[in-house]
Amino acid sequence: MKWFRSAAALGNASAQLMIGSMYERGQGVPQNAGEALQWYRRAAEGGHATAQLFLGDAYTSGKGTPQNYVLAHLWLNRAAVTAASGEVHDNAVRILGLIGRKMTPEQIAGAQTLWRQCIASDYKNCVPAIPSSTQVARRDDAAASPLTAGEKGAAEKRCVQIRSDEVEKTAKCFADEYERLGHNQTESASVVADVIIGRCRTSDAARMNEKYFSLCGDVGVARRDYDKAMEPYFARAREAVLSQIVEERTPNPQPRSPPSQVARPDDKIASPPTAQNEVRSTGTDFFRQ
Repeated sequence: MKWFRSAAALGNASAQLMIGSMYERGQGVPQNAGEALQWYRRAAEGGHATAQLFLGDAYTSGKGTPQNYVLAHLWLNRAAVTAASGEVHDNAVRILGLIGRKMTPEQIAGAQTLWRQCIASDYKNCVPAIPSSTQVARRDDAAASPLTAGEKGAAEKRCVQIRSDEVEKTAKCFADEYERLGHNQTESASVVADVIIGRCRTSDAARMNEKYFSLCGDVGVARRDYDKAMEPYFARAREAVLSQIVEERTPNPQPRSPPSQVARPDDKIASPPTAQNEVRSTGTDFFRQ
């Protein structure tokens, strides 16, 4: 414990996480959920994804602190972004889905306002002006506090990164689903292509709802503009997948490697829309040989 405290005092986020875990479990120290929460917060502010997950989970359940869906939403989103994949990411997304169905529009607005403040402070001392999930920021309160130029720039940058990451995952989904379903010989090529694109489109919509639109509504691409930009992307993806399936089913096809990656949409979709909400068309090559 002495070594962990020494390392934690120097800002070691992993040591801070370990101390929090020890207090939560009562391992070598008296069990204390409130003390555990404080150590998780320090590690979370230091950028540790697991600590961010634990902190968000604590606010979700009210363990060691009053239940607060606004703070839970904030830290779970942060954990999902910090851990781009893996168990921490998946658990954060799962809990986000659970609390997202319970949050009111006012709570979502409160989470958006808090998120802007936390970006400006790099998530240091990120505490809401509201103490619990039943006292949330109102929409007119959010409107009364416009973002500064610096805050808006930081928020836009974070939103661009989130959106870019999610589009990348959608591109990878095409190749992954093709490997799983593309060799199916019992259904027509058209049906298989529709299933592959449908699964990736559903996954894209779910992730964007959980990680992007709930937090970036005021500074990011509007849902209708994102959907409009993605329409031709999914259409061309279907053409590419269908072509690949048909070619594979053709007798004596030319030898070729299976698709390993799907090209993402043009980076224009990962930038704020223009005043005319125009998004440049995307590329056409989805499978890289």
